[in-house]
Amino acid sequence: MVGLLMPLLTSRSYKVAASHLAGKSACRVSPSIVNEGSDPTFPEGLPVKGRHGMAVNRRGWMAVVAALGSSIIAGRAIAAGSGGRKQMVHHVFFWMKTPGRWTDVDKLIAGLETLRAIPEIRELRIGVPADTENRSVVDGSYGVSELMVFDTVEDQRRYQDHPIHKRFVESCGELWDRVVVYDSIDV
Repeated sequence: MVGLLMPLLTSRSYKVAASHLAGKSACRVSPSIVNEGSDPTFPEGLPVKGRHGMAVNRRGWMAVVAALGSSIIAGRAIAAGSGGRKQMVHHVFFWMKTPGRWTDVDKLIAGLETLRAIPEIRELRIGVPADTENRSVVDGSYGVSELMVFDTVEDQRRYQDHPIHKRFVESCGELWDRVVVYDSIDV
């Protein structure tokens, strides 16, 4: 279904129509997202031409938004596993022994990538500190982080004992100076 909607979702008129659906009767848009021949104010009932030449009106966009909402809800239900169990998040922060040595960061990231082969992991994200605004509540002093999602606490325990995880700790353990773990469960 998403494949069928992609031409609509990638059209420049999407931003115009989406803001119209958010309750704006007249949308102000920059000229860069307005297609030739379209009305940038998007008055009631007038279609806007998408990138693929399709006329997109308010009713059509409402159908698209409803279909996407249903798909997202269904996807989250499937991802949550059976029985409505609450998923567990395992977030690990690594401070490098030698900060700024990018070969060590690359080696740690490569080691973390090997953990994707562990079947209990539902989602794995690996990152480095984002270049966000400097605020007193933001700690960007770590070198690398990984965030994992498990269906259950028991799955996380199995992950800890998995041979791939043990090999990762053995081969990459000399790269970090400090590790902080935050485990949480859905509420």
